[in-house]
Amino acid sequence: MINYEIDGVNISDEVKERIKSQIGDYSKYQDLIENGELYRLMTPAENDGKSAGYYVSEDGKRVLVYYYQPKGEEPREYRLKVKVENGTVWNATFNNYSPYHAFDLNTGIVVRSSAEDHYAQVYLFELNDTLKVKPISEASVDSMYDRITPCEAEDMSMFNKWLSDERMSDAAAAALAEKIRGHERFERITREFEYKKITTIEGDKEAYLFISDNHYEMFAFYYQPKGETPQEYRLRIDVPSSMMWTGTITRQSTYETENIYHGHEFYSGIIVRSSEEDGFCDIFHFIR
Repeated sequence: MINYEIDGVNISDEVKERIKSQIGDYSKYQDLIENGELYRLMTPAENDGKSAGYYVSEDGKRVLVYYYQPKGEEPREYRLKVKVENGTVWNATFNNYSPYHAFDLNTGIVVRSSAEDHYAQVYLFELNDTLKVKPISEASVDSMYDRITPCEAEDMSMFNKWLSDERMSDAAAAALAEKIRGHERFERITREFEYKKITTIEGDKEAYLFISDNHYEMFAFYYQPKGETPQEYRLRIDVPSSMMWTGTITRQSTYETENIYHGHEFYSGIIVRSSEEDGFCDIFHFIR
């Protein structure tokens, strides 16, 4: 149930439209809120009025995460710990747009507060039954939640934790050149940015990360010489928690880009899906 304590006669048209929109939004989640199980993560009494939590549907396939603050504050980040089956993958809608496909919910949701009063964020997660990822260890998950606030200083040495100076193979270099042919921005990135190999990839597969000098732009590249039964791999990239990114993936089959990450941080890494095709590759482009 949703309630308003207002004078319904003497309110402006603007407020009426806002209420209409809010009721419409609530109706989308009404069944989940009324019949789902609620888990509280932040209570107003202990968090200066802020509240956060999540609802889980009866079948466990939908999760609604919310964050609310009554008063504005200096923007900072909070990681909301959501408990779901380890290794499951989720699709998400955030404030009515879809920023995440193939999201690992076990790494939690990083929400950013605002200087605005009465500020809220809502995420709806729906289980992706067709995908699975390698589970994260409980110790790794716990360590993520120890780092819920931004770093005091941006320690760029963190970039090197999962990276090496190993050079790209000729086959991978040729696949990358063909993939980005005619794309001026990506061609410039591969010419001008330093790159390192991402070490958390198995077998004869290769993955590389191109990083701008000011660390404001990144370009990830995944390559496999031989096809296989499709599965997911996690490319680990460790960056300071104060960095949030917007990213796109360029699909091999259509060469069209699709926005998949908004407000993304890299504790969960990048999840890539292999292919049955020989010489398959995917590229990801991120901007802070």
